[in-house]
Amino acid sequence: DAGRLGALGADGLWHGHPQTRDEFLAVNLGLLDVAQGRRAMRWLEAHYGFEPVSGVRLLATSDWWPLRWVAQWVPNGETCLAALAGLRCGDADLWWPYVKTAVLSSLRSEFPGIHSGITDAGAGSGDRERASDIDPLVHMAARGFFGIEPAVHEGWVAICPAFPSDWTEASIRTPVVSYEYRREGSQAVFHIRSPKPLVKRVRAYPGGREVVTPAETESVVTVPLAAVPPLPAAGPRPQLLVEHPGALDGEEPAAGPKVAAALAPSQVPLTEAERARQILFDLSGAANVTLEEMTAMRFQFEGGEGLASLSSGWGNPPLAMRPSPRVLEVSNGVRFLTGGRIPRSLGYTPKNLLALSSWAPYPLPAGATIQVMRRCERLWLLLQSYVHPTKNYVPNGEVVLRYADGTRKILSLVPPYNLDCYFQHFSLDGMPVPFGYLGAEPAGWTPLYPERTRAHADVLAIESDPTRLLEAVELRATCSEGILGLAGMTALAAEDEPSAGLAAGQSPSR
Repeated sequence: DAGRLGALGADGLWHGHPQTRDEFLAVNLGLLDVAQGRRAMRWLEAHYGFEPVSGVRLLATSDWWPLRWVAQWVPNGETCLAALAGLRCGDADLWWPYVKTAVLSSLRSEFPGIHSGITDAGAGSGDRERASDIDPLVHMAARGFFGIEPAVHEGWVAICPAFPSDWTEASIRTPVVSYEYRREGSQAVFHIRSPKPLVKRVRAYPGGREVVTPAETESVVTVPLAAVPPLPAAGPRPQLLVEHPGALDGEEPAAGPKVAAALAPSQVPLTEAERARQILFDLSGAANVTLEEMTAMRFQFEGGEGLASLSSGWGNPPLAMRPSPRVLEVSNGVRFLTGGRIPRSLGYTPKNLLALSSWAPYPLPAGATIQVMRRCERLWLLLQSYVHPTKNYVPNGEVVLRYADGTRKILSLVPPYNLDCYFQHFSLDGMPVPFGYLGAEPAGWTPLYPERTRAHADVLAIESDPTRLLEAVELRATCSEGILGLAGMTALAAEDEPSAGLAAGQSPSR
């Protein structure tokens, strides 16, 4: 009802990561009846499911997505556990497309995917790495589609399949029980075999009438079928069509499918007239860290013991900058006034990033306000931020445009849609530009592939109402394990507004 999913753990803390495991766990453990589980899983699919590419059905569910394998990979274990819960509630037609995506991602290397397994620990987390791809798929198929729940030690086996509506025949063979299924009009016929005599408890669909056989090695059971309650009318759901986000500004994209040719707003080039109307904001008085200082800062990672530097936690690489000019012009014609970097021999290293965070022990301010006092058509933010793998698909921050008439426009910064991480580009709305360089790769385990990591800042375009006086821009960091870094800001003045120039930034405010 509150429009969010999550659970209170044994420690009394709210777990609000964008995962489905807390929700489908109750269904898979049999804690809900079929109708309750169906309502829960339909809500989950309606709010967390999306189709980024035609024929690919994904859930915004994984703790690891998308940081390691760029923007779209399939958490097979997580997807299969969610599909298992949906199948156990009888919604096979709804969840079959997700299963097909997981199957193809596992067994076809050109399909987005990751190797995952279902672990026995804690009832299965669903995204253990370097496990067999076959594990989650077989688990979901046996328990979900074929509905086998064996209790051989007690002398019985339960069978309650959940097949898509266009399946008329199916069969499975296991060491414990094998059966053939055939749909005949309004009835389902099961031919069941087991190596040792077992009682078979058979239903044709979840919640249907149960038929119980004597203990025997071979049984033929006929059970009546019934229609699954129809799905509610689907609400509007955006279809995300994305470019492969592998290339930096000025480079050719990495090999990958070209799905949409349209430029993101941040990539649209300026006209000559617009170039003359740029207002570059000088944020040097508000910058509070260097790139090196940001990645050396110590924070409390969730689940960790004590404080750890950003560049030592989760295999994050350090960030640094070579001598560089203050004015940075990107390929679309937008110019930024950055902090730059002077040679170290001069003995002074200016701060070049306004860093904001709500992350314990809170060494950084959580918000900053930049005075504008101009009518503007558009703003561009040059963001160099840290996004934790577990904080994708949740708001990491907000940009608030405050107009002089008291109205506001609020833009949530939600990776991977319009925010990404300093060492890997995956923001769909942003345009990456080279900014700084990465230090030595961390020793030991790291979630990164070297070919996917590049130091960059992200250009994010934000539309403004040119008829209203834009009083100020406010940035807010709204979640832990994340840092919003602002390296520059430029505005496009309204056509009848006094044009190009510089504007001074303001000091950060908590």
